[in-house]
Amino acid sequence: MNDRKPVSIHNILGRMPPAWQRDVIFFANILALFYGNDKEIAQLRKEVGIIETYGSRLVPIVNLLFAGKNNILLLEKEPDSLLLEYFRNNLGLTIPGIKLAGYQDYSRVLDDERDFPEPLKALIKSFRENEAPWIDGFVTDACLDRIAGLTGKQTVCPVAASRRGNNKLLLYEQWKKEEFPVFDTLIAGDPGVVEEACRKLKQDGYQRAVVKAQIGASGIGMLHVDFSQAFPEIPEYIFFEGPCLVQGWLDESFDPVTYIGSPSVQMMINDDDIYLFDLTEQLLSRQSIHEGNVSPPGYLTLDNPVQGEILRQAGSAGQWLREQGYRGTASGDFHLIERDGRPEVRLCEVNARVTGATYPSVLARHFCPGRVWLMRNICFSPAIRDTLLLETLKKHGVLFDPGKSEGILPFNFNYERPGEVMKGQFLFLAENSQVVWSLLEQLVGIEELHGTFARD
Repeated sequence: MNDRKPVSIHNILGRMPPAWQRDVIFFANILALFYGNDKEIAQLRKEVGIIETYGSRLVPIVNLLFAGKNNILLLEKEPDSLLLEYFRNNLGLTIPGIKLAGYQDYSRVLDDERDFPEPLKALIKSFRENEAPWIDGFVTDACLDRIAGLTGKQTVCPVAASRRGNNKLLLYEQWKKEEFPVFDTLIAGDPGVVEEACRKLKQDGYQRAVVKAQIGASGIGMLHVDFSQAFPEIPEYIFFEGPCLVQGWLDESFDPVTYIGSPSVQMMINDDDIYLFDLTEQLLSRQSIHEGNVSPPGYLTLDNPVQGEILRQAGSAGQWLREQGYRGTASGDFHLIERDGRPEVRLCEVNARVTGATYPSVLARHFCPGRVWLMRNICFSPAIRDTLLLETLKKHGVLFDPGKSEGILPFNFNYERPGEVMKGQFLFLAENSQVVWSLLEQLVGIEELHGTFARD
């Protein structure tokens, strides 16, 4: 699908894009993230843990993105009830209608309709009777497409558009075609060719390489290879979509490179417009796994030509996504280095979905347009009661309220047992970066919480 209709690209950094005037049934289908690559999902579950509770990050933002009156959010697990009260009573947010169903249950829509279990029949009936004409999710897969057909509704974007928009190999080929800077890349269809590609990159002066599946997220589907160590086993799921990418790793180990940062541009792609609404710095682990974001990046300013180049490439990435037929929130993740005194900007990937940075960005731009924000994942060991967690933040005077200029806004809790918070996603808001980092230090410094940093 190539929609080459002229489109307007709007740079509105620090402000919310217009909400879609649509009613939507939004599926928190995180288990569909890799389009049927079950082994990759198993790896995600192994590394992240309780992934079913991550869908509740959508609760406070669905009605900010979709302005309809009949929005429904389908979750795997019940969201934390205390957070719902906080969203409604303290923050003044409206919450979509919430339904619960496991992905393994509603994915049975791919079976013969005569074999549907009664709970699935009831779920489909409730969707059919809902006035919302649109269906959306983290990704649009065959399951969502089938539900749309059964309920007389339309997906916000087609399956092919969602899948192509998240494909790293297709993006790489497009970027080469448009003559944008790209990483030194070799394409490999099996582990033996991966090893051969790594030997070639080592001969070219690289100390490390990264092996990327065509579709991956949160560090899953991405394998780092250190040439000073034994060659690792390449997981079978890396080749689920076909050949993978093997790319030379550009950092200080490659003379004369100085690594600067990993900026990311948040986008909203509509039928006629592309909005670039936030510029963040990704907080990454040594393995380049997303751990959080801060906005704006401290090393970029409005008059910095590097920022202009990042936004130029982001606009082109948004246009490419739109041409695939994709509609919705997205991000363009970049790699910024300096070599021989000159900056180099490369697009690492685009994510055609709600990402880990979408939730805090939308909330920050809704409550505090133009201000600084920071998002981090915090683990609690042992798990802490949600009531004690919020009461402690209130006691220390740091819980965010719209009447304040700064504070900490918890927007999701991960749990195994309701009310027992093992991990949470927290948004830190302030007028300047010094204060947001100070708020983060305050949170992890509260002894009774036993909080530590965690991956996304």
